Formats: sequence, structure tokens, C-alpha cells
Amino acid sequence: MLEKFNELTAKPQNVADLKTALQAIPDKTIHKSVLSFRKRLTVLAAGLSSKLKANISDIRLKNSFSAYQFSLASEARATV
Repeated sequence: MLEKFNELTAKPQNVADLKTALQAIPDKTIHKSVLSFRKRLTVLAAGLSSKLKANISDIRLKNSFSAYQFSLASEARATV
């Protein structure tokens, strides 16, 4: 889509000219650009999701270990 916009000989100077120029770009090109963006966004979201899940599991592991240490310390104090 950007290539089609750059092919314009007269660059739009205001909003009305821009709207006219964008309407000259074929729908097929726009749909192709949107699909490409959507694919990249999906890949990015999947990567962030897996990192987030890994961080959450690390936090849970740390919290459970801290709880275990606390229970051992409580038991040690109770026996003393």
C-alpha cells in the first residue's frame, strides 16, 4: 500500500486531497496490507503471551518456595 502511495505524482497537501488519493488505491492492495499487518501482530502477540506465561509460572514458583520456607521457619520456631 505504501508503494502505491509513493507512486503518486502529486503528493496530497490537505485532507481532502489525501482522501482522494487513498481512494485511488485498489482495495486488493489495502486488504493485502491489512492481512500482512494482522499476521505480524498475531506473531508478536503469541510471543508476548508465551513470555507472560513463563513469567507468571516463575512468580508462582517463587511464591510457593517462599511459602515453603516460611512454613519451615515456623516449624523450627515452634520446636525451639
